[in-house]
Amino acid sequence: MHDPELLILDEPTVGVDPLLRQSIWTHLVRITSSGDKTVIITTHYIEEARQAHYSLFNVH
Repeated sequence: MHDPELLILDEPTVGVDPLLRQSIWTHLVRITSSGDKTVIITTHYIEEARQAHYSLFNVH
């Protein structure tokens, strides 16, 4: 199974329901919490953009 150090995701939550959107964010936080993986995300959802830095980079 692939386990890249860098993931680049282009709007991974577009078109999904709120529960799945939260599940995606929970997974991204989990896989980045060790500091071994970097995730770059593009989004047009302002709320996701606001929480991205906090959620993905300050959880330890």
